[in-house]
Amino acid sequence: MDRNEYLDVRNKILRMLNSQEFRRHFGKGNNIKVAVDTMIKSLDIVAKGGRTGVGQNMMNNVTDGTKTVMEFVIYHRLSKFAVDFVLVYVSLVSLWNKELGYNFDLDIMVDAIKAIVSSYLTIMEANDVLRNLLSRAERYLKLEPPAYGVSRHFVDIVWKKLENGEEICDYPNKAIRSVNKEKGRDVSNEGST
Repeated sequence: MDRNEYLDVRNKILRMLNSQEFRRHFGKGNNIKVAVDTMIKSLDIVAKGGRTGVGQNMMNNVTDGTKTVMEFVIYHRLSKFAVDFVLVYVSLVSLWNKELGYNFDLDIMVDAIKAIVSSYLTIMEANDVLRNLLSRAERYLKLEPPAYGVSRHFVDIVWKKLENGEEICDYPNKAIRSVNKEKGRDVSNEGST
């Protein structure tokens, strides 16, 4: 076991467990606290070079705490603190499970929690990107290049002509009539070309 890695995880999780943020997100979090206490007591012995066993009661404590964390990530909105805590917690569980009480079901729960948190973070990142793009698009739509003004003017003219029952393509027809008049043809019955 990497002692420095363990001590880093241990210090982080103890600091988080004693914070107001933990109480705000997890309430008393008794199952989680019992699981952390169980894992830390065992891993402290291993970190000092000692040996210890894992009883069924210890395994149940860690499993119950991990189930509580899993339920939390499934059913609650995750804040930055909750994400940080959950990731530190599963790191501790992984260390404990690897060093002492390997349990396949516990590994599956840890992997599932990591996958849920990772998916959540991906969705939140996509949400932020889309929010940013929407904001930019709204700003760009407020800008109107001069061509939009010309287009609006054209649409207004066409709309008025339609309301008055006038031909929309009157200019080309007038030009054709004037050319034909110059050539001496009678074009009064011809349609538009």
